[in-house]
Amino acid sequence: TEGQSLAMAIQMEGGKDYPVYAAVISAGLQSGQLPEALEAVAASAELVQSLRRQLALSMIYPMLVCALGFILLAGFVNIIVPRYLRSAEDFGFRQETVFRVLDQLHATQHIWIWAVPLFCLALLFGGIALSRRRPMSAPLLLGSLLSRARFADLLQIQVARGLPLGPSFQRAAIGSGDRRLCAAADSVRRDMEAGLEFSAAIANVAAIPPVMRWMLATGARQGTLPKTLELMRDSWFRRAVRRGRFAKVWLPAFMTCVIGGTVTLMYGVLFFLPLRAFWDGIMRE
Repeated sequence: TEGQSLAMAIQMEGGKDYPVYAAVISAGLQSGQLPEALEAVAASAELVQSLRRQLALSMIYPMLVCALGFILLAGFVNIIVPRYLRSAEDFGFRQETVFRVLDQLHATQHIWIWAVPLFCLALLFGGIALSRRRPMSAPLLLGSLLSRARFADLLQIQVARGLPLGPSFQRAAIGSGDRRLCAAADSVRRDMEAGLEFSAAIANVAAIPPVMRWMLATGARQGTLPKTLELMRDSWFRRAVRRGRFAKVWLPAFMTCVIGGTVTLMYGVLFFLPLRAFWDGIMRE
């Protein structure tokens, strides 16, 4: 409405709060391929959202197991533990370590019986708020793969159109959302402005993995950088998809076994150790 271009308006309105989106739109506008740039973001965002939904669903059963275990623990401490303690007091072995622990649990139940659920709810709502605040952050080590795939896609779009490599590299790095790539982009741009070629400038950046540096430098020297970036993008995205599928298949079973097994073990220990100490005390008497 004030006569500004779309790129300038995006930079002014969203450059500070949403730098990734602003950089993606800027790269798409500079190259004249805005739909392709947005598609690069949409593909990774779709994979992230799909994995997050699967993770949320996979946590339902473990959360129910934990809730049931906590309810049983509260009932055990409130109903069974006082009887254990009275019996141990009558037989004169209440000073055993097991009964001292049970005594502390019973004495502090008015604190932890409310603190634990409130803490879990705070973690749950905090995770939901964080996921909404950072919708493109990916769990389970997918973030680095998707960020690199998005970086290669955005850089390929710009390089294929003949845009200057230094600014294109920086826009692609910001659009990837990867802090290490953003820091590397600043270094590369400074070195290129100082007169170094891209292949030499990127060779000095330790923040970029060696294989990635070699592929970018080789592609720039041989004039095949757009094709190299396309291959890098496809490779990283396929790896992210495979890792996401693996997580969807095995993570629910793993979480169920670990959380369910831990809750069962803890409840068994709390139930049987006092019982054993009680019978040992009776036998000594």
